[in-house]
Amino acid sequence: MKKIVCGLIVLGGMTLLLSGCGKETAQTMTCTLTQKDVVNQYELDATYVVNYKNDLVTDVETTEIVTSDDTTVLDSFEQQLKQIYQAMQDNYGGYDINIQNDGQKVTSIVKIDY
Repeated sequence: MKKIVCGLIVLGGMTLLLSGCGKETAQTMTCTLTQKDVVNQYELDATYVVNYKNDLVTDVETTEIVTSDDTTVLDSFEQQLKQIYQAMQDNYGGYDINIQNDGQKVTSIVKIDY
């Protein structure tokens, strides 16, 4: 009986060792959004790249581009994006924020490290 139990323990241990128990796999998911708001005169193109291992998010990179002929709309988006992302950085940390307004579009690229 002891030989059978010892044999099962050794067999189980070898199975776990050879099957790669605890092996982590990195994966990426990309989400996109396009929105055209005729009333408020802007178009939004956004891409979110989410990297994760074993169902846990490791980092996210967001790219948001707002296009408009109205500089007031662009200035408003720039201010709101800076305010929102800076508050997140202040509260949680791990944010690399880059927001630019060239007069025709606002480009926001934010990297978030969890």
